[in-house]
Amino acid sequence: MKYNIAQEVTKKNDCHRAWTISLKYSVYLMNNIDKSIDVYSLVTQIYKQYISELQSNKLVSNKDKKYIQVWNTVINTLRNINVKLHKRSIKLLHQTNVQRVDRIH
Repeated sequence: MKYNIAQEVTKKNDCHRAWTISLKYSVYLMNNIDKSIDVYSLVTQIYKQYISELQSNKLVSNKDKKYIQVWNTVINTLRNINVKLHKRSIKLLHQTNVQRVDRIH
């Protein structure tokens, strides 16, 4: 029984760390979204750094985690021609990160 509790606490802490890292990168995106000419390149570059940090912290077990799926959704949205959707998707990513970090902690 104690092992299950410890395992669940570890999972929760890992999830919180992953969302916190995601928030760090979405803050960077929010601060640089208007400065960038090529938003798609900026987001994909930041996404690669985000995944790299998750891997270095041993937080990526699969791509099915919601904190990775939200980034993939943004990248897919950026393939859309409608530029207004680009900034909205990044803002939604950031809002999701803020809410998840606040909710888990």
